[in-house]
Formats: sequence, C-alpha cells, structure tokens
Amino acid sequence: MTSYPENNVPRQPEQNPAQGQPYGHPQQNNAPLVDPGIEKDLKNAKLYGILSIVFSAISLLIFGFLALPGLIAGIMGLNLCKKLSAAGVNSGNSKTLNIIGIVIGAIAVVLWILGLILQFSA
Repeated sequence: MTSYPENNVPRQPEQNPAQGQPYGHPQQNNAPLVDPGIEKDLKNAKLYGILSIVFSAISLLIFGFLALPGLIAGIMGLNLCKKLSAAGVNSGNSKTLNIIGIVIGAIAVVLWILGLILQFSA
C-alpha cells in the first residue's frame, strides 16, 4: 500500500545508487558521438573564419600587411568546410565566417596594394 505524506502526494520509491542510475539520469556511454578528427576540423574551420575576419578588419583599419594572413586563414577555413561537407558533416556558420573573411581580406589586399602604389609613386 502506498503511503501519502501530509500534502497528499505519493512518495517516489527510493532507489539505491548501487542498483542503477539515480533519478532521471540515463546511463551515459563514454563513446564519443563524433569522430575526434571531425570535431577538431569543425573547431579549426570556425577558428580560421574568426581569425580571417579579425586580421582582415585590422588590416583595413591599421596594419595593411595583415590582409594576407587574413586572406590565407579564410581560404584554409573554407577548404576545411568543403572537406567537412564532403564527409557529410554540417559545418554550421563556419563557411559564412570564412567567406566574409575572404571578401574583407581581398578588399584589404587591393586597398593595401593601391596604397603602396600611391605612396611610392608620389
């Protein structure tokens, strides 16, 4: 017979942790859900995209020579995104970050080269 406490709510049967998992927590499997190499590529693709945007933006504002590393990082990140999509993995917003970094980096490279030409021609 189930006993009811003062507030008329039935008590949950207590479970010994040695017998199984505590309340509501499914048993966790220690096997990774995603291949570690793919997970690393996902992180690197996003990192390259962020670095590409940062380097390219800084090159537009202050240091023009940072446009080349920004452009290279964007291209490397976009190549990783293509590799991930070929493996059937969604790269999320990493592809967008890399494309934005490439566009800003290309504009920064053109402006930097024009600046150098104008500086040395005058």
